[in-house]
Amino acid sequence: MVFSSRAQRAIDKNLGASSAPLDLTGSIYNPADLAWTLLTTHGGLDSTASTANVDIDYTSWSAYKGICSSLAFRLKAYFRGETIAEALRLIGKLTDSLIYGETDGKIYFNRFIPKETYPTIYTFTEESAHLQAARLYFNKSRIINRANVWYNYDPIGDFWEDKATSDNATSQTDYGLVEKDFNDAAVWHYEYYSAKSLSDRLVYRYFEPAETVVFRTKQGTQALIHQLGDNIRLTWSQLDYSSKVFRIYGISADLLNQQYEIEAEEDNEFGQAYFTLNSSTHGVLGTNKLF
Repeated sequence: MVFSSRAQRAIDKNLGASSAPLDLTGSIYNPADLAWTLLTTHGGLDSTASTANVDIDYTSWSAYKGICSSLAFRLKAYFRGETIAEALRLIGKLTDSLIYGETDGKIYFNRFIPKETYPTIYTFTEESAHLQAARLYFNKSRIINRANVWYNYDPIGDFWEDKATSDNATSQTDYGLVEKDFNDAAVWHYEYYSAKSLSDRLVYRYFEPAETVVFRTKQGTQALIHQLGDNIRLTWSQLDYSSKVFRIYGISADLLNQQYEIEAEEDNEFGQAYFTLNSSTHGVLGTNKLF
């Protein structure tokens, strides 16, 4: 992530301390509002609630807030010295989102699920983007076929009310049980419906090993204007891709060689089935080798 010096100073600030916690349990927050409060009230960034905000991209923040509202995400928080950066990471984790800095100095918000619209997507090709040196692999570490999202934590008594659990039985049959708990004591979902909304979406999205491609492209192509979370299409004869849809998970710049490296995962929200590697007829899990 790239943060301006002003934003970096803000997110490096600590929230409370073990001896004097910052207690935000008196309110129930839309995740976007919680992030806004941390960045402005506690981080000192611009609180202008419009596109004139110089520190926070108001358009992406507003869209993020709307999606969180539609999914009924409701959070509480209690900080014992965590930095604002760590708090933002936890908010992103509990909403399956990215909160990140861009080269324009602003902080952006981007949701991975659910896909709300089908925008015009740029297609990277050998001709238009000077594609180079690809690596393809199946990322089995991304599988979640049982998600336990704990809710309504009591920071004084140190106990949880309960957890919302969602299962993907088909994925468990194909790959075995891959279980993940979401139970951080700094930021948490307030109630069952909020927690269940996340757990359902996690096992829907991460039910198979994501086909992941890493490729390099020349500086000055469309890579320069793409952001984390954006969808792209990839047409590349080397990988037998024709307008295949991916979502960007990583971008890095090699200014010396004037190249960008993009890491992207196949986006199953558009109806593609990931390549199933779960039997002798389909290959070996975690590899890109067929029998």
